[in-house]
Amino acid sequence: MLTETGASLALLVGATLFPVPKQCRWCDSNAFDRAGHDALLMSNPKSAAAVSHVFSFGVVPATAIGAVSVAPLLRDQSSDALANTAILLNVLMVDVALTATAKFNVARRRPAFYYGRQADTEYASSTTEQNVSFFSGDTSVAFSLAAASSTVAFLRGYEYAPYLAVGSGLAASTVGVLRVSANVHWPSDVLTGAFVGTAVGIGLPLLLHPRVHPADSSPAAGAGAPLRSAPPQLQLTMLW
Repeated sequence: MLTETGASLALLVGATLFPVPKQCRWCDSNAFDRAGHDALLMSNPKSAAAVSHVFSFGVVPATAIGAVSVAPLLRDQSSDALANTAILLNVLMVDVALTATAKFNVARRRPAFYYGRQADTEYASSTTEQNVSFFSGDTSVAFSLAAASSTVAFLRGYEYAPYLAVGSGLAASTVGVLRVSANVHWPSDVLTGAFVGTAVGIGLPLLLHPRVHPADSSPAAGAGAPLRSAPPQLQLTMLW
């Protein structure tokens, strides 16, 4: 687990070394993005942005941590809690690294700047935010944590896994809609962020943490313990 965390941290640090783009490389829009933007734009973009941050950095992380870190502690499953927390941390670092890499290299102009309405948004006084629209970081983070916590819950066999998947998925989707309503992202930014976040949130637990059946394993003894397989009926109902 320490090796995986170190690799994730190195990836994150490397992503921060890219310079913030001063000029857009992707300056134009398209019919799909303009139509979705116009349909979802709110009259008060700053309020939409504030609520989106409440969900992306408050509701979704709190739900994820509560479900796979705090809940196991309350059940005297401290080893599960430690391993689960490490998984969420790895997922978050990898997702943020991928998001930053895309933002700094694609250099897409945000819709508010495209339309010349940045004064009404949360980035009214920020000159560094103009060309980092693709893809949505708030959306990607929300979906990565929602997907990771749901995947871990299913793999651990937690009985509340289906409810966690539905609830966290809806909260993450709310983030995406609000980022477009806040006039700071195009619909394609949000859809890409949702896809990347979900892929990371599912992929890391599955690839880096092998599953074994409870009957074939001794009790977990640390953060590196493999995840237990979920009952077959739960595996078939995974929503992520």
